[in-house]
Amino acid sequence: CGAVGLRVILDRHSSLADNGWKESLWFIPNDPYYTENQFIQDWQMLAQRYAGTTVIGADLWNDPKPPLSAWGWVGPNTRDWRIAAQTAGNAILAVNSQWLIFVEGLGTNGWPGSDLTYVQSNPVVLSMPSQLVYSVHELSQDAYNQTWFSSPIYPSNLRALWRSRWGYLAENAKSPIFVGCFGTFFVNAVKDDQWLTQLVNYMNGQFTSDGVSDLKAGQMGLSWSVGLQDIGFS
Repeated sequence: CGAVGLRVILDRHSSLADNGWKESLWFIPNDPYYTENQFIQDWQMLAQRYAGTTVIGADLWNDPKPPLSAWGWVGPNTRDWRIAAQTAGNAILAVNSQWLIFVEGLGTNGWPGSDLTYVQSNPVVLSMPSQLVYSVHELSQDAYNQTWFSSPIYPSNLRALWRSRWGYLAENAKSPIFVGCFGTFFVNAVKDDQWLTQLVNYMNGQFTSDGVSDLKAGQMGLSWSVGLQDIGFS
């Protein structure tokens, strides 16, 4: 990877093999092995093993799923993903201070992993703030026909949607945003092309519809990775 300039981000999708959609939490309740402590120890082991390589960070947990995963509160069966990410992130940085810590949002009223509205009042606080990256997923109508795809003003509604859920962090330079998964198979060629064009423009810094980048001189757009095998992409 390094020879061609590629970098690797490790992403934990499930505790058990190929079991991601059945696991809402980053540990398995009442399981003697897949505990929250084991979750942290696993990440520390990987951070030490791949220190100084092309692996640059940890996407701690893929698609935290409500109602068991929450942000800023707990309940009888609910766990605070923010606190878990903060604890795991700091544990990783204690053994590898070079890694980036990627924290996904919740799957509230939209794509799993895409809601970072809670960060406004309850941000993740790491021992090394510069290593924090928030990560989101954005998919086309191919994956699921979310309500915003049927809006009478589509695709003009997309920027405001993204801004309200996660884009405000990038627009206001509050924290780096990584679009960790996006893609389309152009099943609906017209609508999917509109969606992709809007998203790529937004990631490149066109935060308004005037066609002009809002990035400051020397500032780069959002980082991203393409994901073609996700919900509905199989």
